[in-house]
Amino acid sequence: MNCDATNDEATAPEALTADDIKALRTADDLCFDQLTGEIGQIRAIRRARRNHGTVFSDLDDATRTIRVETGVTRWEGRPDPRTAFVLLSGSDEVWRTIASLLRVGDRLRLDWRMDGGSNGYVKHAMGDGLPDCGEPPRPMHFSGLHVDELRLVVERPATPHRKSTVGNGKVRRLHFTVETLVCAENAARMIRIPLR
Repeated sequence: MNCDATNDEATAPEALTADDIKALRTADDLCFDQLTGEIGQIRAIRRARRNHGTVFSDLDDATRTIRVETGVTRWEGRPDPRTAFVLLSGSDEVWRTIASLLRVGDRLRLDWRMDGGSNGYVKHAMGDGLPDCGEPPRPMHFSGLHVDELRLVVERPATPHRKSTVGNGKVRRLHFTVETLVCAENAARMIRIPLR
């Protein structure tokens, strides 16, 4: 599985097309990437059908890349120049619900929240499994534990028969939490410091 982000031909985000929505709804895997600045992408990957090594289609894996707005925000609200990545199964129930609500003309924004879900429990994680009978839980502190979140904001232009009450009344915004990941500061973290 190749989900390496590419920054080739970075283009400005555009409104979703019918083909974009079809790709997002039928993808086997989805890769969400923070590229550079305010440009990101969602890669909808459709796998060639195989059974015990035999390919049942003339097509190879197909990927549709959808450019989107993106931004990384620290919990304190200050922007932070970092990279971010999430791989999600297209069969994920939350994703399938989100994809079913998308419409032609919608614009997408990836809202990466660095430590957006961290709290006192994360900072002082306790316990290392079940203690022996009658023993109190043993403390176990994880240094550098983070709870990062990926939220998807769908901006939908108002139509003549459906006015929006958000902002200027011309755009409706739908907010979804796509993924939350608890991880130490390492290469598996959702939002990472770029290598120098």
